[in-house]
This record gives sequence, C-alpha cells and structure tokens, in this order.
Amino acid sequence: MRHIVGLAGLGVVMLTLGCRETPPAPVEPTASESAAGEASMSDQAEAVRRELRALMERPGDPLEGMPFLIITARGTDKFVQFSGGAGEDLVFDLPLVALTDDEAERARQILPAHGVSVPAESDPDGVDALSANLGGDIEAAVGLVGVVLVEVYGLDPAVGLEFQGL
Repeated sequence: MRHIVGLAGLGVVMLTLGCRETPPAPVEPTASESAAGEASMSDQAEAVRRELRALMERPGDPLEGMPFLIITARGTDKFVQFSGGAGEDLVFDLPLVALTDDEAERARQILPAHGVSVPAESDPDGVDALSANLGGDIEAAVGLVGVVLVEVYGLDPAVGLEFQGL
C-alpha cells in the first residue's frame, strides 16, 4: 500500500537560508493563503493519522510478526517507522544507523521530551534505535512524525510523504 501526501507541519520551524547583511523583510501570507495552508496541514495530518489507524487494525502474523508502517519523505532516504497491529501497542522506532551524526545528535536532544527512549550504550548487535511505546496514542505518533521529519531531519514541513505498510 503506497500513498503520497504532504507532511503536516506540526510545529513552527525556522530555517536560516544563509547569511545576509540585512535580513529580508517578512512576508505576511494573505488571508486566503493562510486558510489554504491550514487546510492543507490539516489534510496532511489526517493522512498520517489514517495510515496509523490502518496499521493498528492489521492483524499480526505468527511467522512474520507485527505489521509495520514506514513513512518516507519523498525523494529522500529519510523515514519514520512504526509497528503495531490489532491488539498490540503502537511502537515508534528510529534506527540510529539511518541518521547522520548531526541528525543523531538532534534526535538525542529533542526526542526524549516526546517520550522517546535513547540508548545509553551501543547495542552489540548493531541495532541501536530510538524508540517509544505509544500504547494506542495515535496523536502522539502523528506528532512524532512531524518532529522527526522537520526538527531532526531538517526537512521542509511541506515535504511529500510515501506510506508503505508491511
């Protein structure tokens, strides 16, 4: 199952586009642009929410384990993943091997405030990951998607997303 949607900008993120002697004057969006942006963000958040709910309805398989949902930023190798399934808890998992050193540092600083555990030592099997058991809290998962993609990876809040359920 694959759908493409834009990421919900779940927080205010300020990006510096380079050094300038004089910063450019801020441009205020028109009322119609603001309304369209808010509607788009709401639609995007709803798409993430819908995919997470679908994950939580899928039955697990005794041989293959719990179902996964991988949310990838279109055109990149950046992703957020969850496991869960019918009768199971929703679990956030972000392998450290998938992050650059800067991203890993940001993740270690930012994600504990969102209930994500950070491993204290390197796993001897090389499977270090940042994780959180969210129980059934889909809203917390939607928030984590925005935090990881925007604050950890530094992506534009309007980045397109691809959903892949396994």
